[in-house]
Amino acid sequence: MVKAFLRRAAAYEHLERYKLAVNDLVRVRELQPQNKQAQTGLARCQKYIKQDEGTTYNPSNADIEMPNLDHIKTPAPADEPKAEEPAPVKSPQPESKPEPKKETKPEVKKEAPKAAPKTEAPASPRMKPDDEEEVAGVDYKEIDDKLFAFKEKGNMQFKKKAYKEAIKLFSEGIKVYEDTGRCKSQANIMTVITQIYTNRSLAFHLLNQQASALSDANYVLVNLDSNNQKALFRRAHAYKCQEKFE
Repeated sequence: MVKAFLRRAAAYEHLERYKLAVNDLVRVRELQPQNKQAQTGLARCQKYIKQDEGTTYNPSNADIEMPNLDHIKTPAPADEPKAEEPAPVKSPQPESKPEPKKETKPEVKKEAPKAAPKTEAPASPRMKPDDEEEVAGVDYKEIDDKLFAFKEKGNMQFKKKAYKEAIKLFSEGIKVYEDTGRCKSQANIMTVITQIYTNRSLAFHLLNQQASALSDANYVLVNLDSNNQKALFRRAHAYKCQEKFE
């Protein structure tokens, strides 16, 4: 149950539905009060909500009510295997005298020629996608923290309308993501890097650099989240500014 709530919370966070993610993470805290993954996820989602709405989100009891699982029936135990019946005991037969054996000459068998041993072809190395490389010893928590820090610093500059400085900070976060092998298996990292790309796309748009704004939006839709609403809007707006209506 805990794993299911954590996985669904990560999916909601990836879709930027932070309140639903908070609901699931609060359920995890009720089941396991010391769960560190739920604690860090709650702090992160509340930051996003406060950034968007200016206040934190407090779920009601109805929002975090546990699902009723009474209707789920547990499987009946399997029938116990039947004990094997003991085999009938044969009565001893009288011994018969062995007949004298006839001497036979041993037959000399011709050995068939041995087949040459098969040589196995060396296994070809497993190829990995060009856009994802495995980096040994990567600390994903450290990467997540670095990306979040660059995103927050970039957002601060954006609010000051220092768009060029914001773009520099967003770009530093993207460089961390690329240098560590584009770890697409980590939901938290994917959520933050998607937000960095869409935020940088908006900064490019406000500097009237529509080609760069379009490039960042397309990268999100092609490589990170094909249904991301912000990226779809950024791309459409960039096309409009470039008068590309077809």
